[in-house]
Amino acid sequence: MPPDASELTIDSHAWWVKVISMLCHNWALIGLNKNDSVTVYFFHDTPPTDHTGTETRWIPVIDSLKFSSSADAICALRRNDFMEVAGNRDANPYIDWGMQPIGRYYYPNPDAKGVYSSGEYWINRAD
Repeated sequence: MPPDASELTIDSHAWWVKVISMLCHNWALIGLNKNDSVTVYFFHDTPPTDHTGTETRWIPVIDSLKFSSSADAICALRRNDFMEVAGNRDANPYIDWGMQPIGRYYYPNPDAKGVYSSGEYWINRAD
């Protein structure tokens, strides 16, 4: 973790995934905020691991988006081609289910516009 970054605690293990290209995915977790709003945190693939020592592996957040509720976040993730991992492991043969970023999370630059928060690769409305 970079020295100027701080650890981010996300109290969710309900992964969402989007296939970007062959062997390339973006992953997402929905984190609950203190005011009952939520933040969706986005990650790149990480190398497969046997998950020993993951408590010391630092995973950078590549972007985040805030929503007023979990329901709004889920609708937006689905609208943008993210799929919930739970119950869907057989749904897409192009997803390497061992690539979800498991470890300790940090936000290297929370003020920067990322791939989704810039709006370039994010559909905001259902229309």
